[in-house]
Amino acid sequence: MYPIRYKKSILSYTIINGALEETSYCPVPNIIEKVPANNGYQPRFMAKMMLKDLGLGEAAAEDVSASLPLGSKAMELYQLFVKEGHGEMDFSGIIKIIG
Repeated sequence: MYPIRYKKSILSYTIINGALEETSYCPVPNIIEKVPANNGYQPRFMAKMMLKDLGLGEAAAEDVSASLPLGSKAMELYQLFVKEGHGEMDFSGIIKIIG
C-alpha cells in the first residue's frame, strides 16, 4: 500500500505529546504488557479522536500557511481506518492498515 518510509513516518507522526511511545505503548500485539494491542485494541484513545485532533492540527497549520505533508498522510490513513468502522478502536490499531 505505502512504501516503508511512509509507514515509519506516519507512525512517527502519531507520536503526539508522548501519547504513543514505542517502548510503552507498542501498537504490535504481544511485545509489551498492558497495551491495547494485546486486548483487541480496546480504546484508551479512540481512532476517531485522533482523526479529530489531526484535523485540528491541519486547520491550525492552514491558518499560518504551513504545510504538514506527514500530517495530511496520517489524516488520510485515519480517515480510511475510521471509515472502515474502526473509529472506536484504540488509535494504535492503525498499525493494521499500515503494518
